Amino acid sequence: MPLKTPTVTITQQVLDFMMIEVNDADISSTFSYIIVDNNQQAIRKGNFKGQIVQLRLSHIPEGKYQFILHQNDELLTTIPFEKKSAAFDKSHLFGKY
Repeated sequence: MPLKTPTVTITQQVLDFMMIEVNDADISSTFSYIIVDNNQQAIRKGNFKGQIVQLRLSHIPEGKYQFILHQNDELLTTIPFEKKSAAFDKSHLFGKY
């Protein structure tokens, strides 16, 4: 029986962290990813194993990006996402509403 192609879900609007979930995948599989900007410049590359991973992306500027995921050098998916600023109202820290 052939292996089912994994389905991939990511956080669509990222503040500091992106969650990646790969369903229907062999848990021993290694995945490689690239995050590219609108100019197709690689912003971040890496590898991970498992079905759920969290990436810290607080260091990349606001904007629109593409998350490209490969398994065994085979393209699984390309998913657009937006990086937003994690700015928040400081008054909530002190209980002032």
